[in-house]
Amino acid sequence: MIHDDNLKINGWMDPIELDWLYHLAFTSRESLDIVEIGSWLGRSSYALASGIKDSRKETRLICIDSFQPVDLFQIEYIKKNDVIGEFNKNMSVFNNWKLIIKKSEDAILDFEDESLGIVFIDSDHKYDSVIGDIERWYEKVKKYCVICGHDYSVNYPDVIKAVNDFFGELNFDKVSNTSIWFKIKGVD
Repeated sequence: MIHDDNLKINGWMDPIELDWLYHLAFTSRESLDIVEIGSWLGRSSYALASGIKDSRKETRLICIDSFQPVDLFQIEYIKKNDVIGEFNKNMSVFNNWKLIIKKSEDAILDFEDESLGIVFIDSDHKYDSVIGDIERWYEKVKKYCVICGHDYSVNYPDVIKAVNDFFGELNFDKVSNTSIWFKIKGVD
């Protein structure tokens, strides 16, 4: 179950989405690392780290973010706030995470194929970025483990197109009443 402190962190994920991420991390079948692409202030990171902590697994959350703004809101926010400092403060209650400040396409070089239990993508929402992240990170997910992402909604047509183009319109699942999509690797 998501913690009240999680809801105090600014971000765009609804409580039902945070709860789904918490349960995904809590019930992951193996103690394999979880990678989050796009962490911003840590709202989704906190849910994933909470699930790991409560599961008592030796899993580690690896948060990857370049902290480069991708829209006007982020440009303005970064001018007035220490985003990395806020992220670190929000995550300071956990010891099961690591932050990598790199672009996704650079950070991927640090991971072996089939080595990850979960990859969660919520970074730049432009088509080329989303399809690139899915193509690159899908190979890093172990068979029967999960790749998923946020913002599969009419507000983000590039996300919809990228997910549909990679998996086919009927070959992945969507979490009801959310904008989260997911695919279990190796299951058609």
